[in-house]
Amino acid sequence: MSSAFKDGVDAGLSDFKSINSDLGSASTEADPANFAAIASIAGRVPDCVSRMQSAFERIGENLSGDQKSWSDQQKQRLMLGCDNMQRDSASLISLANDASAAISARQELGDPGDDEDKKSQASEADDHMHTAITAVDAQIEQSRDNFSTFYDSLRDVNTAFQAANAQAKSTVDSGQGPVDQVLNDMQNVESQIAAKRDVVKAADAQLVSVQQSYFDMLARIDDKIAAEKAADRAVSDGAKKDPPLSAGDLQNLEQAASATRQDRERAEADATTYLSQTVRPATTDQLARIGEMSVLTAQWSALKQRRDTAITTLNNARTALAQFNLEYQEPSL
Repeated sequence: MSSAFKDGVDAGLSDFKSINSDLGSASTEADPANFAAIASIAGRVPDCVSRMQSAFERIGENLSGDQKSWSDQQKQRLMLGCDNMQRDSASLISLANDASAAISARQELGDPGDDEDKKSQASEADDHMHTAITAVDAQIEQSRDNFSTFYDSLRDVNTAFQAANAQAKSTVDSGQGPVDQVLNDMQNVESQIAAKRDVVKAADAQLVSVQQSYFDMLARIDDKIAAEKAADRAVSDGAKKDPPLSAGDLQNLEQAASATRQDRERAEADATTYLSQTVRPATTDQLARIGEMSVLTAQWSALKQRRDTAITTLNNARTALAQFNLEYQEPSL
């Protein structure tokens, strides 16, 4: 797809310069042929300008969003210049024809001699002729001023396209760095998460192990409580026997009951110590590892959002650059 701006410049710039040059060298001496020539030069403008307008109408067709809005402003500037030149052309043709007719009318009057009526007619014709010629001179000057303004607009729009294209390329170049950086950061965090996952699994396994040991201790305490109760019942039953147990046998039962009670108390003390010194630290460690994993996971989520934003920005910049590359080709100005 060709560049609308370049097509427009190529379509009319050579004729545009030729017309402007010819107007600059056109004679406005009182000769109908001179003004016929001026009208002919001005008559070349509509075809030249319409060819440029036809191409300029397509400016922005490859762009979208803000770039499209921006290009529409450039297009309107050029189209306004074309409209001014078209209007100047029509005015100059009309004025040149008027001047040619005024000169011809004055020439037809010839030399008035001493005839007062003819002198009066000749004087009026002279005034009309000079007024018409002056109007042509002024219109030529205005037309050439607008030609110059339009040429400045062409150069300004070309510079604006160059700058916009360079900015789009710069945005692509600068957009790759943030993407590479965030991908590298994500890879680092993912490595930390993988390592931390193993730590969490180990902490989970350790907690399960110590909890099971603690539950086994509680189960043994239950057994010891049952044994203590059985020993206490044996003492109570022994004291009620008829004939009564000997003092030695009863003392043996009491010693056995005392031993089971002490055994139960030791088991409870061991369980309490194990709970405070082993189970609770293991629980705290496991929760800490989970917390560390949560921090890393949150970091990864934030990096993912940064990555998505950076990639979107880069892709948008690449799209804009691709559009500008289609839209703009440098013309010869």
